[in-house]
Amino acid sequence: MRLSLPVLMTYSNDICSFFVYEFEDKLNYNSITLVEQRSYEIATEEIQRRDVDFLFKNIQIISEPENIPFPQADKFDRLIDLISLLWENYLTKDEITENYQFDRRQTDYYISAGKYLGLIQKREKKLR
Repeated sequence: MRLSLPVLMTYSNDICSFFVYEFEDKLNYNSITLVEQRSYEIATEEIQRRDVDFLFKNIQIISEPENIPFPQADKFDRLIDLISLLWENYLTKDEITENYQFDRRQTDYYISAGKYLGLIQKREKKLR
């Protein structure tokens, strides 16, 4: 007998997360439940004192951005993941909302956080 195990794997910011599921009723997709979740960091680097010293000596203080609300995004790793997606592809607000299964308001929070940090800029989609 072959046993199948439904597992979802995600990868973001050098972290692999595995979500193991089971079906209470094998004939009912709605009976899925999460059994276990584990995350593993792939590339670990410890921060050294000299790294912090270097940052303090070389940091450039800039003014608060104007006309951009203070970030309300609550998960920095999700912001980094969004930035990496936007680096690879142009995404509309609707596509971001759908990808993360956000409320549209949450999409605005993450986009604003990226703009506030100077990592996201609005641009028009190029037609091919």
